[in-house]
Amino acid sequence: MTQQVLTQHDLPPMPLDQWEDSLLYWQLMSQILGKIRLKLHPWINHWWHVPLYITPRGTTTGAIPYGDSNFDIELDLTDHRLVLRTGDGKVMGFALDGRPIAEFYNHLFDMLRSVGIDIEILARPYKCKSTEPFAADRVHSTYDPEAIHRALETNLRQRTTPPTGSSTPSNSSSQHPMVHTRSTAPRHAPPR
Repeated sequence: MTQQVLTQHDLPPMPLDQWEDSLLYWQLMSQILGKIRLKLHPWINHWWHVPLYITPRGTTTGAIPYGDSNFDIELDLTDHRLVLRTGDGKVMGFALDGRPIAEFYNHLFDMLRSVGIDIEILARPYKCKSTEPFAADRVHSTYDPEAIHRALETNLRQRTTPPTGSSTPSNSSSQHPMVHTRSTAPRHAPPR
């Protein structure tokens, strides 16, 4: 069986000027999730504990150990929701409806505290167009669901194409929301 190699002509057009604000919003959401993962996940060689992972529905932190259990956070870019799941079966979330980043950040951290996850992160963007601290950012609120889902689908289609040379997994937690696929087994966090 031969695999089809995708070319630029096989992918939907995505002129950056038509969705740049949504891309920045996605990047800011991804940085918040990435900083949570960075803070709580035990260190893995080559910084492989840092990235977010692409799923068929969006991006996820994967299992993050916390105390005697674990949790994950998913940006579901199909149903356009943030979803928090805990090892004891709690599931909660909220719509990705273009609320300002400050509201996204505060709502997420309220949810984490409500399930007993107490965390502080360096709560400002890293190397991106926005320099506003997350908790104060009322400027960035553009979320175009169609453009974001199209970007996810494009990324998934590109990732099913065999590589033409050597490659290294990409990392989205600090730079770009397009992420790599790698799974990790849930582990318990070291004692605090």
